[in-house]
Amino acid sequence: MTKMESAPTHSLELRMRLASGAVLIAAVVLAIYGGAIFFAMLIVAVAIATLHEWHRLVNGGHAALEAVPAALTMAVIVVLVLMDFTLMWSLIVLISGAGAAALVAVRRGSWVLWHAVGVAYIGVTVIAFMMMREGLANTDLVDGRVIVGGVFTAVWAADTGALFVGRFLGGPRLAPQLSPKKTWAGLLGGVFLAGLAELIYVAIVGGPIWLGFLFGVFLGLAANCGDLFESWVKRVFQTKNSGNLIPGHGGMLDRVDSLLFAAPAAAAVLVILGSGSVFGASS
Repeated sequence: MTKMESAPTHSLELRMRLASGAVLIAAVVLAIYGGAIFFAMLIVAVAIATLHEWHRLVNGGHAALEAVPAALTMAVIVVLVLMDFTLMWSLIVLISGAGAAALVAVRRGSWVLWHAVGVAYIGVTVIAFMMMREGLANTDLVDGRVIVGGVFTAVWAADTGALFVGRFLGGPRLAPQLSPKKTWAGLLGGVFLAGLAELIYVAIVGGPIWLGFLFGVFLGLAANCGDLFESWVKRVFQTKNSGNLIPGHGGMLDRVDSLLFAAPAAAAVLVILGSGSVFGASS
């Protein structure tokens, strides 16, 4: 393909990516501020779609029965958090769900470990988001909507910065064996933009801006780790995209890969530091 032919293709792909991203952002914002039930419904729907793609990826591109116990596990976890059950119960359900998926894989002669890992990997993120939203992760001083909004702000900024800075500056590849398009410039640009966006966000909600910047940088690095991990998984199973659900982005797994590392990382930091130290006492 010549440069003249590829330029319009890249331009169309970018426009599709931006349009799809705008729709997804609007849906997330509405869910965050539409109430706990709406947010829970979004989390469950996204988790089920992501699990479907994960298990299909492991199953050679075909729908996998392992996705059934995995989906039920996500629904039960969300209900437990909404009913104020402790973290221990959510983890017990998650471990049980991963075990159930593994048993199904054993009976089918499929990749037992990979199916179990998928449930745990995505389930931990579901727990993290629900805990942050519902104030169960040492987040009593801060409105859960503020916390979740801060996580999304940093991750979206990291993804956007990596995309545009990487395309504009180019330069040495970050991990050509895993993802040939990712560059060091994109990584640094994305991480810096995540820190800057979080600094502004934290300043608006009344927290310390220096800690907001560091928190954003941390989440930006975690988001890039999630992106690279998914690239490695796709390389293991020799596929380019996890699906084609979202125009310009590929599958749901392709879209949320950054969040799968960033959300648990954010929850862990907030448990250790306390949400008030990062966002200020905004409840």
